[in-house]
Amino acid sequence: MIQTGKKVFLHERLNLTGLTRRIKAKQDEEGKYLPNGQSTKSGLN
Repeated sequence: MIQTGKKVFLHERLNLTGLTRRIKAKQDEEGKYLPNGQSTKSGLN
């Protein structure tokens, strides 16, 4: 945190690769795709 006069500036280190990475698709034995939570993760961003 850097403070100059009455102004305060904050810097946050974000994991950008973790935020933009997609979850790998999951398949069952028959080859059908299973829910993997990608829509939930997309809603967080």
